[in-house]
Amino acid sequence: MTLSGFLRVAYSELVTVILVSLLTTVTAVSVVGLGGGIIAAVTTLRRVVDARRNGVRLTERERLQLYRTTFTETAVRGAPLGLIVWGAVASFTWYVLAAGESGNPWVLLAAAAGVYVLTTVVIVTLRTATLVSLDSSVSLLTAGRDSVYHLFSTPSFTVLHATTVVAVSALCLALVIAVPLLLFGLLALLEVLVYTELNGGGARSVVLAYQRGDVA
Repeated sequence: MTLSGFLRVAYSELVTVILVSLLTTVTAVSVVGLGGGIIAAVTTLRRVVDARRNGVRLTERERLQLYRTTFTETAVRGAPLGLIVWGAVASFTWYVLAAGESGNPWVLLAAAAGVYVLTTVVIVTLRTATLVSLDSSVSLLTAGRDSVYHLFSTPSFTVLHATTVVAVSALCLALVIAVPLLLFGLLALLEVLVYTELNGGGARSVVLAYQRGDVA
């Protein structure tokens, strides 16, 4: 998977990316609802991409319905994921603020390390959402364990994935308004493409389907 390929798919699905991001931002307000929102975001974009690979384009109504249905089914089950993400974000924010106030080099170092920890939490959470999306019978604990295994089984690819997550997040944070409009959707789409690259026949097939403009 290349950066240009990711951007190509993101541009083609920009409306869906925005809708998914806005809806997931709304679910994040309740804290515990964020987990179900992440699962719904990944599920929706995975179905959209899979359909496009098969030459089918889901309507916007179908995509919104898919998100709503998935969130309703997984809101309670996915609550721990939301708590984990919020906990990681809160801890990272605290370290950054503490580093800014104290100027202590060790605190600054801890804040820098927090970037890697937070990125790892995001990647594992998104992969857990993917595995839950693919198999509704799998437990959240099992999916989380398998996600960590995926992370360490392909270290070089994980580094590239993490770097892209940091870049996308930093860009959205810099633009501010892009956080609710794009962040969740782009991260979910990136996860879909990364998982497809590793386990679904290659992300190149996805990019080619969008380049051909296959529409049923």
